[in-house]
Amino acid sequence: MSVSYPYWLEVMDSTWPAATFTEGDEWKIRVGKGGGKRVCAATCNRMMGQLANTRIAFAEAEMKAFGQMPVFMIFPEQNELDAKLAERGYDVWDASTIYCCAIESLTRIPLPSVTVLGIWEPLEIMREIWTKGGIGKERWNVMDRVQGPKSGFLVRMHDRPVGVAFAAVHEESAMVHAIEILPQHRCKGAGAWLLRGVARWSVDFGVRQLCAICTDENAEAIALYASLGFSPLGRYHYRMKGCE
Repeated sequence: MSVSYPYWLEVMDSTWPAATFTEGDEWKIRVGKGGGKRVCAATCNRMMGQLANTRIAFAEAEMKAFGQMPVFMIFPEQNELDAKLAERGYDVWDASTIYCCAIESLTRIPLPSVTVLGIWEPLEIMREIWTKGGIGKERWNVMDRVQGPKSGFLVRMHDRPVGVAFAAVHEESAMVHAIEILPQHRCKGAGAWLLRGVARWSVDFGVRQLCAICTDENAEAIALYASLGFSPLGRYHYRMKGCE
């Protein structure tokens, strides 16, 4: 199953949703309430073609009316929009890639007993690990907003909690978010077991592929995804003004 931009954007919006949004012919404006750029970025519904500066100004005004700094999510096909935002003083932030892997590739290896626990609501120790990684209440609120199948995940090694993640399902895809492994336990296999545990959980919901997003600067995560057979299937970056 391939992932097109419109589809994986649906997956992201379903599994990591904004608090509210408005959508017209040209723009989808998200209101995140502190949940990070993914839930407050505006996306243009035009994948190609010119977009007048007045329409960009409209999107800026909409975001400011919601009390948010203007942030735009840009796809490779949107070169014209990207150039116009650059002319307006918007800088590139967090170039990112979406990775996907067939579920059967992640479920071939048996999962050791009590290595990965799927838990909802999250345990206090899970919130503690997220907090240490900078994933706080605003992002927990994003998790709470998900309406479909979802779960938090706790990975254990040597009888100790060492990492957490959140995942949710949209149609035949699951997307994993908020992966956090304690620094002293990184590069020791915890991340791989965590993703395998998410994949095994998702099978019960008819999921065919597991997706994840990470910034292109996160070499550690990229290496993990490559080692498990994930393939890069999409890219995007943000445009925002760092001084606003």
